[in-house]
Amino acid sequence: MKTILATLLLALALTGCSQSADVPETTVGIYSNENFEATVTDDTIDVYIVDGNDSYLYWRGTWEDDKATVVSDGDRKTLDSSIMGSGSDDKEFEIDGDSISFDFQALGSRSTETLKKD
Repeated sequence: MKTILATLLLALALTGCSQSADVPETTVGIYSNENFEATVTDDTIDVYIVDGNDSYLYWRGTWEDDKATVVSDGDRKTLDSSIMGSGSDDKEFEIDGDSISFDFQALGSRSTETLKKD
């Protein structure tokens, strides 16, 4: 009996039961706030810094559509050629309902940015 219970608990842990209940079925779409716009597909995310009519690529990386926390692997070649591209190799994104949050770092400053789905 103890073996069966231990096996069930391990199976539950491995299937991600601790995932937030507020993760939407899909995160595909466009998200924005006053300074950023992100486009999410089934397997990629692009985040742009928006300044009036201009936009600058800040992040391009991998995406997993069914996670509460996504660790995105950056497209180093593309980010290195972008004037505002992040220097990080990976970036963590938090999903909460219709919002995506991430830490933005530039010139020694850091802020948490929350983008809402349009």
